[in-house]
Amino acid sequence: MLLCKKDLSALQRRSMRLFGGYMGLIVALTLIGRWVLEDGHPPKAAVYLLAILPGIPVALMMVLVGRYLAKESDEFVRLIVMQALLWGFGITLVVDVVMGGLSAYMPAMGRLLPLLSIDLFWGAGVVALRVLLWRSR
Repeated sequence: MLLCKKDLSALQRRSMRLFGGYMGLIVALTLIGRWVLEDGHPPKAAVYLLAILPGIPVALMMVLVGRYLAKESDEFVRLIVMQALLWGFGITLVVDVVMGGLSAYMPAMGRLLPLLSIDLFWGAGVVALRVLLWRSR
């Protein structure tokens, strides 16, 4: 099957390793931020810093994807990855809009999604990639 572990190029393997590392960093920074904020009342500057820190690996992931797409030599693989990213964005936007509407009536619902949006985006993108690859066989 296309893009199985044995069929990955060096660029794809390196990008996946960095991608996984960035995801782990996002989880770690988010958990540290939640732990600090739940445990006490940090200064306002620390709250801003804890809010910004998980965004840095997200930005790095976007740069990584852009670099990967620029360096990928196979047009078909590039097209499939771009379609999967668009599906990931689309699904995330739909869920965000629905959750935004629900949060107007149930305020507790609005606090769930910001931490899960990146997971939803990448999860939906991976599922879309698998479906697109399966469909193109």
